[in-house]
Amino acid sequence: MKKNLVTSSVEETFDSNSLNILLGDWCNPFNRHSELMKHSEVFDYHWNDSEKIETDYDYLYNLYEKTIKQLTVQMNEIHQENQSERYWRIMLGPWLMRVISILWDHWECLRSAFEKLNLDTCKHINYKIENLIPSDFHEFQKFVNEHDWHHIIFSEIIKYNHISKIKIEVIEKKKSDSARKYVANDHKNKKIKINFIKFLDLLMKNFFRRSRIILYESYFGFYNKILLSFSLGESPRNFSEFNEKVIMPNPKERDDIKLKIEGKNEFENFYKFFIFKLMPVSYLEGYKMLLAKSKKIKSNANIIFTATGHESSDIFKIWTANQVSNGKKYILCEHGGSWEKSEYFGNLEKTADLFFSWNKYDFKNCIQVPININLKKKKILDKNVGSKILLLSNTSEIYCTRIQTGPIAGQMLQDYQLWKIFTKELLPQIKENHLFRPHPLDFWNLRKKYAIDFGEKYISNKKKFEEDISRAKIIVDFSLQTTFYQVMKTGIPIIILFHRKILNMDPKLLELLNLFIKNKIFFDNPYEASKHINKIWDNPLDWWNSKKVLEVRNLFTEYCSIEKEDNLAYWKKLLKNQINGQVNDRHN
Repeated sequence: MKKNLVTSSVEETFDSNSLNILLGDWCNPFNRHSELMKHSEVFDYHWNDSEKIETDYDYLYNLYEKTIKQLTVQMNEIHQENQSERYWRIMLGPWLMRVISILWDHWECLRSAFEKLNLDTCKHINYKIENLIPSDFHEFQKFVNEHDWHHIIFSEIIKYNHISKIKIEVIEKKKSDSARKYVANDHKNKKIKINFIKFLDLLMKNFFRRSRIILYESYFGFYNKILLSFSLGESPRNFSEFNEKVIMPNPKERDDIKLKIEGKNEFENFYKFFIFKLMPVSYLEGYKMLLAKSKKIKSNANIIFTATGHESSDIFKIWTANQVSNGKKYILCEHGGSWEKSEYFGNLEKTADLFFSWNKYDFKNCIQVPININLKKKKILDKNVGSKILLLSNTSEIYCTRIQTGPIAGQMLQDYQLWKIFTKELLPQIKENHLFRPHPLDFWNLRKKYAIDFGEKYISNKKKFEEDISRAKIIVDFSLQTTFYQVMKTGIPIIILFHRKILNMDPKLLELLNLFIKNKIFFDNPYEASKHINKIWDNPLDWWNSKKVLEVRNLFTEYCSIEKEDNLAYWKKLLKNQINGQVNDRHN
């Protein structure tokens, strides 16, 4: 039987008369059981090899550095600017980190498939290459979850590197694309909410005309941000001017623009001319427009603080890059737990004057801080607070969006099988009291899968994370990220079930990980994890509050979630010192 290569979840590219080779699980993300799928096989994912992902991380890190240095030169030439490398890191870094990962992932998926299989046909939808170009970073984040967008990238790689090995059939989509409009900050689904927030924000702006620090997308939460802002003598603003909708020009022909680096391999030869075809309009054709818009945003503040704004708004990035060029201090704060050292290819600590981290790192500009998402003190419980075993779902996007610790793309389905085994191995009385909380971004529809496998009654219907926490006797987390950091403060017993390679790991956290494994907090085997839960279920606090486990929990606090006598007061003092130009001891 002929083999037809399917690169993405575009129905028209399947062939009912061939064996469809699905390049990854993203081609059938919800496990549909149609006639087409009966004649399909999923090809093995190249990053299932843990050694390869580690080697690839190092390669892409170096390529990222080489690219940002060359883009500094070329973007200055294109826009007739004379800006620093740091300026363009602030502007382009979050987008570039993802684009490099996506292109390499797609390149390697296809390279591996063509090396190992004899493929006959592949159907490409009739597309326009400009459909790859997003308006801004906000729309780029939307595109990376769209099947058509990835299909075009896969198609371009095939035409560039594998055209002689396969017969391509160009087909029309059942539903044609509508005319594109390019708009920066186009938050259509939040229009009413944004207008109301903008109205309140303008009132605050007029009430507090002078500001010494910008707290933009700070991750403190609604009430803590208000308390912190007033204690600093600032208005608790949302700075809606950074989210203003701006009509962008249409992109121009980009065939003559390419990255002027020496390609060390065929991938880099492709990458250096293709990268500009994915660059948002806000960085090329619309850059001057956003620059002019940003220059109208006046501020007397000498400090710019953000936890997530360095990604979300291109107007904020341009404004910040110019403020930093004029000597303003830029403080970036971690907005989630991670055991990687130098996430995002180190872009955060390289762009910030100060990097506030939840973990204790040895970067020269790093200060470890109490986690800003939860300023409450950690607890040591003397009795169980709930009756449930709460399973906290992890998530990954449908396609690769960056090289990272944790499941990438279809690996999410492999991880789900571990959770399934774990749950089935629990004793009946424990299983009857288990509760599965889907991730808010449930890209793989694991909620539905879990309902089919175990029943709807075992799935949480609570909106607030805290409501489920209050019902938990034991918690099982399937990641080493923010939820784990949050739960460790509650005093509720928790274990981790996780079997992915932790990239670029800090030595102190490696030491901590080994202690987690030794004291049965961390598992990579679902059978061993369920065996432990079955053993401690009657009174899990006997284990959780034992001397050795408490020592490990305290070490976690020291390395990952430091506590101060008053966490809010600490943050207030820390930021006041920055406003007043005082130097902080990194370890205070």
